[in-house]
Amino acid sequence: MFCAGADLKERATMTHAQVSRFLYDLKQTFREIEASTAPNANQSGISGTRSVDSFTFARSDTLKIPTVAAIDGPSLGGGLEIALCCDFRFAGPRAVVGLPEASLAIIPGAGGTQRLTRIVGPSLAKQLIFTAARLDHAQARRLGIVNSLINTDDGAEDRATSASGLDQAMHLARQILPQAPLAVQMSKKAIDEGLVRDIGSALEIEQLCYAQLL
Repeated sequence: MFCAGADLKERATMTHAQVSRFLYDLKQTFREIEASTAPNANQSGISGTRSVDSFTFARSDTLKIPTVAAIDGPSLGGGLEIALCCDFRFAGPRAVVGLPEASLAIIPGAGGTQRLTRIVGPSLAKQLIFTAARLDHAQARRLGIVNSLINTDDGAEDRATSASGLDQAMHLARQILPQAPLAVQMSKKAIDEGLVRDIGSALEIEQLCYAQLL
């Protein structure tokens, strides 16, 4: 697995309008991968909130569950942009990741400039994008682009350097599976929605999510 990115030969035959529409549709699809649901403030039983009194979580039919990208091959350009939408990314020894668009005289057009920046910070994201860097699995792990296994009691963490991305992803899934589903769902919502807001609003969102479990 994964995805080496867009078909650039096909793209060269498309009009500007077709390219714009393609990127728009791609971004909408990626948003549905990373979106999830949470309560309406007015349904939570909480009063007195400031900035989220009328806060409604959009796209109530999109993914509520944890999403995991298992990378066992090239994940470049649009391929990495898909992986960046996921909650977790695991890479095996054959993985290569990067946003090489600058070498093709374009930029990442399906969210890569924004999602990579939120994961590794602006300075490192600029370095990786400006230089069209391609990283192996070890480099991507060190930079935090892909995850490492944690809290293992069977040596899986030590074996992660040689395990496939799929094996690592399945190991994480087995760790998440025993946990309370609604608690995982609301934790995901609190983190994702709070990340893009000020701390006061983020704490209110956490409270709204907590209230759904009472």
